[in-house]
Amino acid sequence: MLGSNGQLNIPGVVNYFQDVCLFHSHDAGITLDRIHKRHSAWLLNSWYLIFHRFPKLGERVVVSTSPYEFRAIYGMRSFSLKTDDGELLAVADSIWFLYDSMKKKPIRPEQSELDAYGIGPRYDMPKAPRKIILPSEEKFIEKLVIYQNQLDTNHHVNNGEYVRISCNYIPDSLISPELRIEYKNAAVLGDIVNVYTAETADCFYVILRNEDGILYTVSEFRKLCSPERITS
Repeated sequence: MLGSNGQLNIPGVVNYFQDVCLFHSHDAGITLDRIHKRHSAWLLNSWYLIFHRFPKLGERVVVSTSPYEFRAIYGMRSFSLKTDDGELLAVADSIWFLYDSMKKKPIRPEQSELDAYGIGPRYDMPKAPRKIILPSEEKFIEKLVIYQNQLDTNHHVNNGEYVRISCNYIPDSLISPELRIEYKNAAVLGDIVNVYTAETADCFYVILRNEDGILYTVSEFRKLCSPERITS
């Protein structure tokens, strides 16, 4: 997914990371058919992404992922985006949990599933705080309706779609080197999403809620501190 400047943008990076996660699971034998037969799915709890540079159209890139820890219902997975010659473009950390769609509750993965995924190293990046603390004042922007093309195979709004929606509301002047996003509740077909924004000296926030004020997602875009850190 390219921006108007001919470079990969934030939703494009997230889509690459989502795709490589799916490919790794498939290669490990944890296919969508196998997961759906168990009425289970790995749901995303949070992202923490750091962007060093966005690649230009035509640049060859290498996308990698590695599960590095499983704990109870949770799985932790890291990602990297590099050039062919090893320049680090972006890195991400993520927390997932396994959910039983029939029982409507989180469950522990089977040991055979964990063995299939394997354990690799956690990519070298800072650890983010567990929770995003929102400013006290939010500004209502508009309402959105969820359409069919925004859904994933679980019939929820795709994780990357929340990122794409949120990026539509950051100021044009904001070049963010870091993004944290927390997933609270899943939006489905026909839901009305209320978009809010908030801001501090360091961060810009996009908050998506339902009609009752319940959170779908919170996105925290850290403001650029050093012009040398990322190329827009």
